[in-house]
Amino acid sequence: MNQHKYNTIETWLSDWDDGADVSSVSMSGFGGDYEQALQVIAAEAVRTLIKLDYKQSGFENQKAYDKFIEELDKNQVVLDVAPSGAMFSAAINLAMIMYKRGPDSALSDQAIKDRLIKVSKNAVH
Repeated sequence: MNQHKYNTIETWLSDWDDGADVSSVSMSGFGGDYEQALQVIAAEAVRTLIKLDYKQSGFENQKAYDKFIEELDKNQVVLDVAPSGAMFSAAINLAMIMYKRGPDSALSDQAIKDRLIKVSKNAVH
């Protein structure tokens, strides 16, 4: 399903921002609106990770993680979704994996091959 090569997480996010279909991973199993809300939060989490240049802080740095969560908690898109704790955590997990490994590597993982989906900022497909 991952036919598009993103090269970087920035390319993936740019495609998302343009309203294009992007590959992602179903994280909820609920489908529909719940999955869409989770994917929107994941995209905003990716945006925040890029903004904070999180890779430079180190993935094990608690201060950097706290700053990331603080920024995401102020994000109006996330506030509008008003996610549950489980949804928020699943979205962060997805965003962190995509950001850390890069979308092409993350989406090629055999462990999630049956959960690949196409999404856009407007809908899950």
